[in-house]
Amino acid sequence: MANFKSPNLCGANAKLNLLLLEIEALETAITLAKSLSSSAAAIVIGVATTKAKAALLDMLPDLPELPNLNLQADILSLLAIDSSTVAGAKAYAAKLKDIIDKYGDKLKEQGKTVESLVKSLVEDGTAAICSIVPNIEIPAAGGFALEKAQAVKTALEDAKEENLAQIKENDSLAEAYVARQKVILKG
Repeated sequence: MANFKSPNLCGANAKLNLLLLEIEALETAITLAKSLSSSAAAIVIGVATTKAKAALLDMLPDLPELPNLNLQADILSLLAIDSSTVAGAKAYAAKLKDIIDKYGDKLKEQGKTVESLVKSLVEDGTAAICSIVPNIEIPAAGGFALEKAQAVKTALEDAKEENLAQIKENDSLAEAYVARQKVILKG
């Protein structure tokens, strides 16, 4: 691996070299800390660890935060298109094809089609979307369509305290056990 201590090398990476130097410094700090008091050792190792962590995090690229694709949201945006104009009809058809391409196979597994879901929403109104359209998502980075739970609710109150069960001894069983033991001992 190229190191910037040797200038003009192909493949040299300043961030990686800094991370490696910070890891070496951490190793040195750990070795040094063996001869220090525990509080001083904690400070020395803590500082070296913080620097190494910062160097590692500096190497990580920023990942885009894209929202997952959602069937319910896509169908609502489809229904919002004004298809009474030529341009609107083209946009509607393109969006419908896009939804079918993305979610059609997953819906087919459930015995549904995008067209039947849209028809039900037009008849029943979009307020019923959570009960009509499955909550299917596709990760923004790509992947397979996954169905999420329908109408997930968030708790609005603190959990109630549960009373612990009281365990009572079965007297007749205990008596039967004692009687059995007496029979065995006499036996």
